[in-house]
Amino acid sequence: MVLASFLSSELLYIPIVVITILLLITFALMLYVILLKIASGSRQRLKKRQFEIWENLVLKYLSGEVNSKKIAKEVRTKHFSLFSEFMEKYLETLKGEDFQSLTYLLKEMGLFDYNLKRLGSRKRWHRVYAAFFLGLMRDKEAVPALDKGVEEKDSLVSFVSAIALAKMGEKRYLKETLLILTRRKDLRAGRAAEVLLEFGSGACAELGLLLGKESVTRQWKYLIIDLLGYWRHLEAGPMLLELLQVSDDRQMKMRCIKALGQISYIDSASTLASYLDDEDYLARLEAVKALGRIGIWDYSAKMARCLSDENWHVRYHTAQALAAIGKEGVAVLEETARQQTSSDAQRIASHVLSEIKLLDEQVT
Repeated sequence: MVLASFLSSELLYIPIVVITILLLITFALMLYVILLKIASGSRQRLKKRQFEIWENLVLKYLSGEVNSKKIAKEVRTKHFSLFSEFMEKYLETLKGEDFQSLTYLLKEMGLFDYNLKRLGSRKRWHRVYAAFFLGLMRDKEAVPALDKGVEEKDSLVSFVSAIALAKMGEKRYLKETLLILTRRKDLRAGRAAEVLLEFGSGACAELGLLLGKESVTRQWKYLIIDLLGYWRHLEAGPMLLELLQVSDDRQMKMRCIKALGQISYIDSASTLASYLDDEDYLARLEAVKALGRIGIWDYSAKMARCLSDENWHVRYHTAQALAAIGKEGVAVLEETARQQTSSDAQRIASHVLSEIKLLDEQVT
């Protein structure tokens, strides 16, 4: 009996101890999280105050009230990482003399050399950020170091280094950059577009080659088509027209129609006109807009029928497209507007003609 009672009390004691320990651990974790939040909040407040001080100094520097030595004294080497972060928005937005003054200031302070040195750091994120910042500075002295960065095995460092070179006008690594971009499945189209825009329209030839490769994903082909249209790369016309005719991807077709209009590829007009009868109003809409941009009279009669389309957007953009063709298109709108019987076509023609008149009055 005594032994049983002893064992029973011992068994009850064990879970009590375990529960107590768990409670203490939970309390300690909660306290740790609270302290982290307090510390983080404190850091953010200090960072905000420091940014406000630096902002005032930089604005005074740009207006000529203080010189670079004054700011260099205020920003110690230990604050260089934070000051680099602070300078990002200025390097991204300022142009001309203000930009040149700012980059001169950063070199005087030693911030350029600081990031150039960090490009050789053993820490990956130091190298990544250094390449990014040097790209923002657009200083050609960083080109040799960034060249080495492109050759790195680390894809992120290589990628950021190539983008930095693109910002400086160094287009030599376009192929390597495209290869890195297309291999990254986590990269969103918007971000990829930002990168490619750094290379400018000179990237079109390489992008056109990618468009014909089966290994390139549809999402990438969508982006390439959009960029070829945006840059109005006329040489891509035959490829885009062929893709429009053979593709079974509806979204790709829509993008091809839009791009063909943007580059004003005349040889695509007959194919585009065939989409004016498409059952999808989006196809009719893009087709009529594209024909308006190309601006030839051959398909105006078929376009005019779209003034009575069941979709208001198709009707409106058809009227806009006819007006864009020139005097002949405006004459069609005027004739339609004079119809005695009220109809969708008559109303939209009158509406667009009144818009044109209003714009002409504002110009004069």
